[in-house]
Amino acid sequence: MPKTPTRFPGWIAGLLGYALASVWTPAQADWADLSRYGEVAEIAVESDEIRLNLRLAQNTVPEGLALAGEPPASPPPWLARRLPQLLAGNSPWPVGRFEFLRKVENGQDAYYEASLRYPLDKPLQALTIAPPAAGSPAAGLVVLHRGVPVSDLLPLRQTLKLTLDWHDPWRSRFNDPAFTRRHAEPRSYLYVEPYEIRHEVLLRLADIKPWLDLGLKDPRYVEAGEREGLQRKVGAFLAGRNPVRIDGAPAAPPQLDRVVFVRFQREGVVPVKESGRLDVDTALLGVVLTYLTENPARSVALRWDLFGLDAAPRQLSVIQGKETFDGYMSLKQPEFAWSQDESLEPAPAAVVETAGPGRQGRPPVDQADSLLFRAALLLGFTVCLSFALLASSGFKQRPLSAGLALLLLLTTAVAALPPRLAVQASATEPGRAGLDEAQAKDLLTALLHNAYRAFQLRDEVKTYDRLAKSLGGDLLDDIYLQQRRAVLRQAEGLGGEGKVDRIEVLESRVRPLAAAPWAWQVDARWVAHGTVSHWGHAHERHNLYQARLTLRPADGGQWKIVGLEFIGGQRLDAGASG
Repeated sequence: MPKTPTRFPGWIAGLLGYALASVWTPAQADWADLSRYGEVAEIAVESDEIRLNLRLAQNTVPEGLALAGEPPASPPPWLARRLPQLLAGNSPWPVGRFEFLRKVENGQDAYYEASLRYPLDKPLQALTIAPPAAGSPAAGLVVLHRGVPVSDLLPLRQTLKLTLDWHDPWRSRFNDPAFTRRHAEPRSYLYVEPYEIRHEVLLRLADIKPWLDLGLKDPRYVEAGEREGLQRKVGAFLAGRNPVRIDGAPAAPPQLDRVVFVRFQREGVVPVKESGRLDVDTALLGVVLTYLTENPARSVALRWDLFGLDAAPRQLSVIQGKETFDGYMSLKQPEFAWSQDESLEPAPAAVVETAGPGRQGRPPVDQADSLLFRAALLLGFTVCLSFALLASSGFKQRPLSAGLALLLLLTTAVAALPPRLAVQASATEPGRAGLDEAQAKDLLTALLHNAYRAFQLRDEVKTYDRLAKSLGGDLLDDIYLQQRRAVLRQAEGLGGEGKVDRIEVLESRVRPLAAAPWAWQVDARWVAHGTVSHWGHAHERHNLYQARLTLRPADGGQWKIVGLEFIGGQRLDAGASG
């Protein structure tokens, strides 16, 4: 058959780009929300300096603000009134070194950013922070100690005192109990997806030290050259810990998607890209363990077995769709269980992932055609045999006997052919089986969903086998190679996992291909509905695609996509459909 044009990387970029786009773009963290505050102040306390970064909504700065030239030695008066006040005891802190004021373009949004530095002669034991000058709106505040966020984003409306623990900055505390760290802390996120359970682990490197020999030259630091080997060691260690039960049964060993050093900053949890040494006391690891399932899980339980010497509880969030279930695991109750019965959302339905005979599309020969055909041949065989017997016993016309014997031989040979070949040999009309619009929609829904499902797998054999259920011919090998390259690129990043939950075929115009027996061309438009989730944040994604596909039944009557021409695609607004 003529080969239908297959354009790469268009289609594979469209399908795989759904998940990969989020991997390179970190999520917005709790303290980056300018929609609730006109300004957000981030104060980073280090042993030798304090850094103050202020983000200002565009509509809160003076009109006609000039940014050209060198910044002045001190912030302009309008900006100074907007800064949180730092106090040493009861005395105002000396004015910091003003570094810059600049405008930041962020897609459709824009804001202004200012930065100041306050040098220190020695590490502080405490720091007092007061609201901006009277008349200024309350700023949102987040403080980081040695890179560790001390609290979530909250409005700075009163004076706060921060006690600093230099041995373990995770224990630094404000005197106001409202200013606590609820989400930006080492914890577990358990994502319940339609066909996988994903355990995202944020773990302090210091918490692993009692369980695992880190093998560091200097036990206080991780040098740049030690990171990769340490990440592999930690990944292998965690893959065998903290067992998961799915629907009451122990889950198979997880798939280790990635291990990387991360840190909290304004954009959320992001990989540490700097090549310098890391402090063991503050170093944070992000680990993603994936448990693949054949059907949507009804219940999940995680047992935590890495409690430290202080026996501090381990916080956990189970996330399914738009719902989040928060809880703790402790030495007394080390297991956290979730059930679909607790959810207000309906349970996700299992999606038909393969398309064979039936409503998804009728193959060239169905069972009824095959039975009728064989029955007719059997009847012909019986008649011929009867005539042959009569001829051998009563008739004397040898030519007639020879003809009947030849007819018997031909009938037997045709009956021995496979049903499909037998009908194809006699059929003259291409596409005799028929494929209508409704059948094509059902068929594409199953085939496309299965292809997206394969993109979630990391095992090469399983990926190929899964794709082979939907794709055929050269298209299968091409798509597989593109998928493997995308997985390798994805392994280098951290910050998001895109999962397609549902395929909605909007349109499917069908016509037979006269030059290709049993093949059909389908001009289709579909929407891939899903979510991008990462470290407690989830965002809906709806991507529209348009393509010209060639469908053809393979052995066994199962339909497959054997050709594809990608036409275009676009991202829709959240909730868009149809």
